[in-house]
Amino acid sequence: MLRRVRKYIEDEGLLQKGDRVLVCISGGADSVALLDVLLRMGYDCVAAHCNFHLRGEESMRDEQFVRSLCEQMHVRLLVCDFDTLAYAQKHKVGIEVAARNLRYDWFEQAAQAEQCQAVAVAHHQNDQAETLLLNLLRGTGLRGLCGMRPMATNPMHPKGVKIIRPLLCTTHDYIEYYLRSKRHIEWVVDSTNADTAIARNAIRVQLAQCSKAEIENIARTAERMQGYVDVLEQKDTRKAGIAKLYEELRQYDFPEIEKMYDALQRGEGGKTFYAPEYRATIRHRKLVITERPAPLQLGIIGYPLEHSFSARYFADKFRREQIRGEYKLYPIEPIGFRADTVNPLLDTLDGMNVTFPYKEKIIPYLDRLDDTAQSIGAVNVVCGRVGYNTDCIGFMEALQPLLLPTDRNALVLGTGGAAKAVVYGLKQLGISPTLVSRTPKAGQLTYGQLDKATMEAHTLIVNCTPLGMLPDINTCPPIPYDLLTPKHLLFDCVYNPAETLFLRKGREHGTRTSNGLQMLYGQAEAAWRIWNNL
Repeated sequence: MLRRVRKYIEDEGLLQKGDRVLVCISGGADSVALLDVLLRMGYDCVAAHCNFHLRGEESMRDEQFVRSLCEQMHVRLLVCDFDTLAYAQKHKVGIEVAARNLRYDWFEQAAQAEQCQAVAVAHHQNDQAETLLLNLLRGTGLRGLCGMRPMATNPMHPKGVKIIRPLLCTTHDYIEYYLRSKRHIEWVVDSTNADTAIARNAIRVQLAQCSKAEIENIARTAERMQGYVDVLEQKDTRKAGIAKLYEELRQYDFPEIEKMYDALQRGEGGKTFYAPEYRATIRHRKLVITERPAPLQLGIIGYPLEHSFSARYFADKFRREQIRGEYKLYPIEPIGFRADTVNPLLDTLDGMNVTFPYKEKIIPYLDRLDDTAQSIGAVNVVCGRVGYNTDCIGFMEALQPLLLPTDRNALVLGTGGAAKAVVYGLKQLGISPTLVSRTPKAGQLTYGQLDKATMEAHTLIVNCTPLGMLPDINTCPPIPYDLLTPKHLLFDCVYNPAETLFLRKGREHGTRTSNGLQMLYGQAEAAWRIWNNL
């Protein structure tokens, strides 16, 4: 909330550092949040409460609540009592108009007396949507479609202290969430808000059926109309600039026009924005628009794949970086791993990950291996029928910060494709690896050979087996866990669950532990660089 409101205040030029602000507070959620946010942002606030004496005891309840709240917040409070009915009768206006005139007239007097630079009111995006729809129902012109401006003149004193609306950047639902869940601050509810005989309340009931995004869109439309009016009136404002840019780029369907405008103003050369079919890059304070390449088709083969990290990782990456692409899972059972299932994927995908149990079995289907994959004898990345191994890159990047000078020898549990990449990485780091297997070959150990001397000599133990991986979380490599000490580091290439039984047993004996998540991040980014020839 603070970041959002602070940015909005800066973008709209509502306040300067050190400004004194008269904050209008009724006791409802919106005005309570407004006072809390401005205080937390460091502004010098004076609270102002109007008692219109229209709701009997409820009016007095609201006043007492505000008095108590301001006392708790150590905020100076001004209270003004109005005979609203008498004013309405004298001036022959409705109650709503009477209350509006009375409060804005007093706000000016109070702001002048307190030497305030602004009067802050708590209108938000729901209020903006209500105002726009209410104007439409009554019939309106361009200015009516603009709704409420974030900064406006006082309707009773056009040359007086400015009126600002810092919460026009957020919704009522989020304001209540902020108070309830983030700040644990209470508020009072005006019972007349439920009276649908009042036009604004009737619209509010209808808007309650809209989603947060729909309300934001209505409010955003009002902001955009403000920009068009500024263009027509030849005002050099941020909104006018955004409106002009929106019209220039309308055919391309860019979703972030405001961010593009701000980046242009800051001269952020090289910054890129994306539309469904185009991308725009800032060059010399101008936008260079080009067509985007065809969507990337990526995927992973292995078995099983229900808990694949790669699919989630690349889906997040595509969304975060506005990349056009699709990453699919191709679970192939061992009996189905053959030419007629593998070759079509190799021919159609722009890039492929390979995981257990096919890191070695994929090699005969490839044209060649790069030097690293050739040395390791296992592949986890394919691009253009060329095999690569990024497991070793991810492993080294994840392991290196965890190492101590005493970690000179390692036990590698397992002998599959992952183990081969780990062995390669360990050697690159100057660590001597020893493989451990249920069916050892020459130079390897069995689990039964892991005696006290061996365990003491090997302070690093890396699990490269699938033991402990979901759904088989109650399994673990059969090492002598009772021989572990705080000198040991246990690294598990398994990342799901976050703490495997292997790691938990190690932690119980005081060892250092790490799962394979950082390894996966590293290998995934290395794969991305290969697929994009970076």
